[in-house]
Amino acid sequence: MSRPSKQRAKAQRREARKRADRTRRQLADHCAQWIYDAEEAWAARDFPSARRLFERVLHLRPTHQFSNERMAELCFMEERQAEGLSYFDRLVQPPEWPVMDYRAAVACLLTSRFDLGAVLAARFLARTRSEPDTDRLLANARLIQADCRRLAKAAGRRTPETVLPAQSRKPAVSAKRHDDTRGRASESQKQTLSPKEGGPTSASPVAGAKPDPRSAETLNPPPAAPDLPPFPDLTLPDVGVEFTFDRAGFPEAWTEEHTSSAADVGLRLRYAELRLQKGFDELLSLGAIRNVEHFGYQLDTVRRVLRDFRGRVLLADEVGLGKTIEACLALKEYWVRGLVRKALILTPASLVGQWVDELTERFGLAPVAADAHLVRRDDEFWAREALVVASLPLARQTAHRERLARIDYDLVIVDEAHALKNRNSAGWQLVNNLKKRFLLLLSATPVGNNLAELYNLIQLLRPGLLQSEAQFRREYGQIETLAETGRRDRLRELLREVMVRNTRAHIDLKLPKRIAATQVVRPAPAEAGVLEALATVIRDRYSTATAADRWRLTTLQMQAGSGPAALRFGLRDQPDRPNHESFAAVAEALDRLGPTTSAKVDALLELAGRSPEKKIVFTRFRATLDELDAALSLAGHRVSVFHGGLSSAEKQAAIDAFEQDAEILLSTEVGGEGRNLQFCRTVVNYDLPWNPMTIEQRVGRVHRIGQTRDVYVFNLCLAGSVEERILSILHDKINMFELVAGEIEMILGQLGDELDFASLVMDAWSSSGSHEDEDATFERLSTRILDAMSAYRKTSDLDRALFSEDYEI
Repeated sequence: MSRPSKQRAKAQRREARKRADRTRRQLADHCAQWIYDAEEAWAARDFPSARRLFERVLHLRPTHQFSNERMAELCFMEERQAEGLSYFDRLVQPPEWPVMDYRAAVACLLTSRFDLGAVLAARFLARTRSEPDTDRLLANARLIQADCRRLAKAAGRRTPETVLPAQSRKPAVSAKRHDDTRGRASESQKQTLSPKEGGPTSASPVAGAKPDPRSAETLNPPPAAPDLPPFPDLTLPDVGVEFTFDRAGFPEAWTEEHTSSAADVGLRLRYAELRLQKGFDELLSLGAIRNVEHFGYQLDTVRRVLRDFRGRVLLADEVGLGKTIEACLALKEYWVRGLVRKALILTPASLVGQWVDELTERFGLAPVAADAHLVRRDDEFWAREALVVASLPLARQTAHRERLARIDYDLVIVDEAHALKNRNSAGWQLVNNLKKRFLLLLSATPVGNNLAELYNLIQLLRPGLLQSEAQFRREYGQIETLAETGRRDRLRELLREVMVRNTRAHIDLKLPKRIAATQVVRPAPAEAGVLEALATVIRDRYSTATAADRWRLTTLQMQAGSGPAALRFGLRDQPDRPNHESFAAVAEALDRLGPTTSAKVDALLELAGRSPEKKIVFTRFRATLDELDAALSLAGHRVSVFHGGLSSAEKQAAIDAFEQDAEILLSTEVGGEGRNLQFCRTVVNYDLPWNPMTIEQRVGRVHRIGQTRDVYVFNLCLAGSVEERILSILHDKINMFELVAGEIEMILGQLGDELDFASLVMDAWSSSGSHEDEDATFERLSTRILDAMSAYRKTSDLDRALFSEDYEI
C-alpha cells in the first residue's frame, strides 16, 4: 500500500472513531435528559410518568444501570416481584442502593429463586453491616438468607456463594442519593414489604417485626421427587369432528340454505384477508394511531406509496410537510395488514430517540433502538428483533453490515437519505446490499450539489430506470441542461415513477407571518452574582466531566437561565456529587436572595398586562411552572396549567379551560402536542430551549395550517446568559423565526449528521475564559452556521431548478 493510501486509511479510521464517540455522546445526552425528567417526576410522586421515561431510556440502552435499578424498585413497590427481578437481573454492577439487594432477596424468596436470594441477602449483610439504624433489616436479612439456603438445599440445589447473574463481582461502595433518598427509602420499603390492605401476608418480612421462619416454606413447599413409573403408550382411535351452528342469533326465516360449512367460512375469511391486502384505497391503520394530525395530501401520498409505487419510493416533500408522518403511516399500514413483520429504520444518530418515541407513543408499535454496546455483545440482536431503529453510522460499520446483509427485511426506511448520495460510501453500499422487499427513502433535498447524487438514490430504488451513469451524465449531467424544457420534462417524468414530492404551491399551503421579538432582562446585582458564581463552577468542571455529567452541568446552566426556582431545584442533587462544596456555596448564595420574584418574572407580568390576547407561556422546568402559576394568579390573571404529569382527561380539561376562559396557558415542552391551538397566536418563550427544533415545535403549536392571523413570538432571556448568545445566532444572524418550518433542521444538518446544537453551544461557552474570548468563540460558531445556511440555499436553488413550483405527485 502506498504512503498516501495509508494516510487516507488512517484518517478514515480516525474519523470513524470520532463519529462513534459523537454517537455515544448523543445517546448519553438523550438518556441523561430523560433520567433527569424521570427523577423530577419521581420526586413529585408521578410514578407512571417516571416509568414511561425510564422505559424510554431502556429502549435505547437496555443495560442502563440506573434505569434498570429504578424500574426494579418500582416493580417491587407494586409487589410485582417477578417483573422486578427481570430488571434486577440486567444490572451489570451491584445496585447503588444496598436496600435494593434486600428487596430483591425478598422477591427471590417469594418467587422460589432461593439460590439468588441467599446470595443477595449475604451481599446486603456485607454492605450494610456498619450502617447505623439497620439492626432490624439485618435481622430480617439473616432470616431470609437462612430460609433461602434451607429451601434451596431441600430442592436439591447448591447455593452459589460468589456468582451473581449478569452482575459484576466487584463490590460497590454504598453511595447516598439526593437529599430525600433516605426518607423515600423507608417509605418505599414499607410499600414493598408490608402486607396489602385487606389481609396479612405471612411471607413478606417487615422491618420491625420478626418474620416467621416457616412462612416461606408454607408458601413455597419443597417439591417432592418420588420415583414415578414411565407413562404408558396409548393408541387412540380416530375421532370424527362435526361442526354445527347455533341458530339462536339468526333470523327465523333462515334455513339450511342460508348457512355454509366451516370450510366455506374459512375460505371466505381468507378471501377477505387477501382483498384487504390487495386494495389500499381504504387505510386500515388510521384508527390505531393517536395524537397524529395528518392531512389529506399525506393520506393520498401513503395510498400511492402502497398501491402505485409498491412500497419502493423516494419521499421528497418540501421541508415541514411531514415526510416522517407519511413513512410511519406506511409502516403502520403494512404492519396492520401483515405485509411487514420485520423492518429496519436507519436515521442520523441524533434522531434515533425521536423515531423510537414517535413509533411507540403515536403509532402503537414496539421498536428497539440499536445500542452500540448492546449489538457488540449480542450477536443475535439484528436477526431477533422485529422492528429496529438504528443510526446509519452504527449500521454501516463493517461487522454489522455483514450481519444485516444476511437478514430478509420486509421494509427498510432511510431518513435523511441524502447521506447516501455517494455510491462509494459505506452507507450506500449497506442499503444496496440489504435484502428488502419495500424501501422508503426520505429526503427534502434529494438533488444535493449535482444530479449524480440523485441518480445514486434512484439506483437503490429502481436500478436501470435512469439508464447507465454515463448515459445519465451525458443527458442530464449539467445543471444548464435543465433550462431546456423538453429535457427537464423527460427527467421529471422518469422521476415520477419512483418519487413523491409535495410542495407548498401544490397543496396551497399559505401560512401567516411570524413576528419575533427578544426582551433582554437585566438581573438584580445579587441574582447576577449567583449566576456568575455558578458559571465559574460549571466551567471548571465541564471539560473533564463524563458525558452524563456534562449533560447534568448543561441542564444546571439551563435552569439558571430559567430562574431561581428551577436553579434551586437543580442544585438539590449536587451535594451527593464529588467536589460539591462549590455548589453548596452557590446554593447558600441563592437562598440569601429570599423569596423575592426574579427580574424575568417581573418582565413576564409586564408583558402579560399589555394585552388581553390569549398567550401560551412555555417553560422547560416544573419548578418554574409552579413559580409562574403563583405569580400570575396573584396578579389577577386567569391561568390554565398543562404538563406531562396530568392525566389525559386533565390535559384536555386544561386545553378546554384555556380556549374558553383562561387568558394564559402555562405549559412545559409537552404542551399541546398534537392539539389544535390556532385560536391563540401569541407564544412566550419564558426560558429558551437550546435545541432550535424544540423552539420550532413550540411555535408550531399555533403557527400551522388553520392559523389565519399573524403569530407573535416573544423571547425572554437574562442579559449575559447563554440564552442571549443563542438568540443572537438564531434570531439576529439567520432569522430563524421567519424561516419555513423545518428549514432550521436542514441548515443545521449541513454541519454533520452527529450534530447536537446544545452540546455545540455548551462547548463554545465553557471553553471561553473571558468575555472577549466568549465573543470571539460565538462569532466563529455564527460563521459556521451562516456557511451551513449558504450551503443549504445552494442546494435549494438546484432543487428548484429541477422541480420548480409546479411539480406534483
